[in-house]
Amino acid sequence: MGNTASFKTRRFQEHADRSFGRMGETTLRRTGLEDVLAQATARNLELLQSKMGEPEFRKFKERCGHEGAWKEVRRRGLQEDAGAKRIITMSLGDPSGYEGYRSNEEVSRRLAHLVSSDSLVDAARYTNSFGYPPLLAKLRSTSFADPRSVSNDPKAYSDVTVYVTTGASDATEFAMAPLLFTPADTLVVHDWTYIIHLGAAYGRNAHVSSYGLRIDGRPDVASLEAKMEYAQSRPDRDIQAVVFTPIGNPVGAAMSREDIVEHLRVIQKASETFGRPIMAIVDIAYEPFRGDGNPLDPIQIAKAEGIPGPMVVLDSASKGYGLCGWRVGKLAVYWPEGHFPEHRHDYFKALENRMLPKLGVVAVPAQMAFDSFFEALSRDDGLMTRT
Repeated sequence: MGNTASFKTRRFQEHADRSFGRMGETTLRRTGLEDVLAQATARNLELLQSKMGEPEFRKFKERCGHEGAWKEVRRRGLQEDAGAKRIITMSLGDPSGYEGYRSNEEVSRRLAHLVSSDSLVDAARYTNSFGYPPLLAKLRSTSFADPRSVSNDPKAYSDVTVYVTTGASDATEFAMAPLLFTPADTLVVHDWTYIIHLGAAYGRNAHVSSYGLRIDGRPDVASLEAKMEYAQSRPDRDIQAVVFTPIGNPVGAAMSREDIVEHLRVIQKASETFGRPIMAIVDIAYEPFRGDGNPLDPIQIAKAEGIPGPMVVLDSASKGYGLCGWRVGKLAVYWPEGHFPEHRHDYFKALENRMLPKLGVVAVPAQMAFDSFFEALSRDDGLMTRT
């Protein structure tokens, strides 16, 4: 038992290191940031050298990196100096790394109103284990990634089940829990992926397999298809789910609508071949930052294309709203009745049995604030939103 745990821990660390490496390499290649970072750091070091003694500077230069040089500039109060060059760190995917990126004030105001009014009595009670019911009703057809989707027809999403989670990271854990039970159960991820995807799988003692990327950092559907075909020759590897991320941070690679459709069709074909469902898990935490300002909704796309899933969408209020510390997210499951019905029943039963004892995982006042925001937005689409 100890050896197995040790092996999985080592595999997880190695995979995480490789994934971060791919992420960094892809980002720098795609954006040309190698030269930009080198020039910015050279300026910061030149500034620091002018303020430090030579022995102190020499020791500092040996151990500092790009971010370290900028942090030292700030620590010394030199950030406004003409020679300084700001470097933004996004190592934790926190938009507040950019000082000009402000939190969504409208949602924050609604929370402040709640805690200073009679509504606080309701906010102090337990709510549904799956989320605050009025908010759940809205989130069935509304994406955090695109608040304008509050105008979607709820009836069109009657076959979607939603749960409020502590960010997309918690949604990842819940989504994978009913799928991964043995070392043969396999999660497929693209060659850069977020550490929570790896942690949720390795933490359940599952096997994790990677597929390739295109030169611009987008997940490569041809590589995914080859991975699925190869799996037919590996009865010791049962692919249970494929995770992909339409918008990559910090790589800046954005899958198109057609890319998403192609991925879903490859997964659907493999599911038909194996005679059992393979879950598409789509992480849209960064959809608010899609370049054209029009976030894509994978469930909406699947429904439009007649793809029956099953699909899980991991959504978050952390990034687009600048509210990472609120820990508000959403797990949406699109799995129509009649499509692998026995597997569907087992999945939802296992998922909800895992969530029910928690008596809700997100603070009720935060959920009520978002419910109030969406309610106001549904009546006034001119209301300022982060997206």
